[in-house]
Amino acid sequence: MNAHRVNIVGLLQLIASEEEQERYQEEVPFVSVPNEMCCQWFDDFYHPDFNEFVAEFTEEELRSFSEFNDLYEKHVDSLPETLDDLKRHSGWVEVSALANEIVQLYGWKNLTLEYDPE
Repeated sequence: MNAHRVNIVGLLQLIASEEEQERYQEEVPFVSVPNEMCCQWFDDFYHPDFNEFVAEFTEEELRSFSEFNDLYEKHVDSLPETLDDLKRHSGWVEVSALANEIVQLYGWKNLTLEYDPE
């Protein structure tokens, strides 16, 4: 699987799963998982203006990502920095629910992700 696809699908899986977020926090207790998810989406992985990114997804997937981005962007500035507080934040509940809808829609819920060998 292409790196863009692995990164986006993996991040959406993480955002959609409270259990995965907790596991991530246990593995890296010195970072803020809420901040990591924000940075990964907005800075590292979601690049709808790059041809290489767009080429890896269907038009329907790209529309879903755009809708997700708009919702995430609406709430990002108000999101707390701790995972415990994040779980109770109404905006995050919406963001996480939409991520879950997307991973369900495309059959990504339990998809094992692997990068294509180069």
